[in-house]
Amino acid sequence: MIKLKLTKNLLYWAMGAVVILMIAFSFVPKPVPQDFAQATKNDIAVTIHSEGKTRVRENYVVSAPFAGHMLRLESEPGDIVIAGVTVVAIMEPADPSLLDARSLAQAEARISAADAALDMAQATLTQREAEFNFAVREMERAEELFNNQNISTLEKEKYELSRSNAQSLFASATSAEQMAEYELDMAKAALIPPSERTSGSGIIEVKAPVSGVVLRLYQESEGVVLAGKPLLSLGDQDDLEIVVDMLSIDVVKLEIGDRAIIDHWGGDAPLDGVVRLVEPSGFTKISALGIEEQRVNVLVDITSPPENWQALGDGYRVEVFAVIDEIKNILSIPVSSLFRHQGNWSVFKVIDGEAVLTSIEIGLRNNQYAQIINGLNEGDTVITHPSNDVVDGTNVVARKN
Repeated sequence: MIKLKLTKNLLYWAMGAVVILMIAFSFVPKPVPQDFAQATKNDIAVTIHSEGKTRVRENYVVSAPFAGHMLRLESEPGDIVIAGVTVVAIMEPADPSLLDARSLAQAEARISAADAALDMAQATLTQREAEFNFAVREMERAEELFNNQNISTLEKEKYELSRSNAQSLFASATSAEQMAEYELDMAKAALIPPSERTSGSGIIEVKAPVSGVVLRLYQESEGVVLAGKPLLSLGDQDDLEIVVDMLSIDVVKLEIGDRAIIDHWGGDAPLDGVVRLVEPSGFTKISALGIEEQRVNVLVDITSPPENWQALGDGYRVEVFAVIDEIKNILSIPVSSLFRHQGNWSVFKVIDGEAVLTSIEIGLRNNQYAQIINGLNEGDTVITHPSNDVVDGTNVVARKN
């Protein structure tokens, strides 16, 4: 009987101990689930982002050289033309003897203007040729200095960019000189009487002033056109540039030669580019929210191989990320783990399952990562997007996906 009573007492004591332990455990705080990340080595690039569009670097508009009757254009957008060979328009000018004094004076003035434009184009061509030859010599000297380890790779690349720009300007001046010659010929043709015209038919062929493709037609149907009316535009579709308007407060951070990333253009991978020009004059633009913004056009050259962007054409939409600062293989953490505490940048560092408030010093940062200068080591675990439940000393656990 005594043994039975003792057994019952032990059972009651055990049940009481279990209840006490359950009550005690209910007051122990549970670890708060949080997202973790580690301090690792990453590349950080700070960029300026804006939308832009492609355009042919040298767009030539072929206009009616005189008033007359134009036959229907046979060219179509995308057709390949050869300078001085491909006929892009066929016109029949009015008989000079039927022109009134004013029209005759205008036709003669166009000849004088075309002659002066040709002289200017030839002078520009001479200047651009000299600049290109100088850039070539500068590049040769830079290569010699680079081979002797007297200049850095960056300085050598700047000389290469200068030579490339000079070559482009020389090619542009050559095309402009050819176009000025054709403009002069067309202006003179307006005063040729019917009896002296080629083939005696009164038909004058307007040939392509430059080689390239037909970009667009402004006048396709047959009819009477006035002198100077745009007929079609020509250009080299392989010679594209990108014009992107950026906020003026961002543009002041840009420098000529800065790297650019061209994305969301429709291809499988981003393209490489370089900032060629920041226009010195800005303009006012109304944003989608109705806010006035001061913007500046920035010209970007595509440096990726042409075979990678053959699908691009004139006037296509792209997104440009101009790199204003960049550092590679540096200790960093996600910016989502940062917060301000007593005026300092801080994080919750996870040590043995406990959140420890840690002040840190950061350097370069973008919208993904922040460079760690002091306060963390590689491999340290931090909390990303810390919730309001987390304070210094809170027990935390990795959130289960």
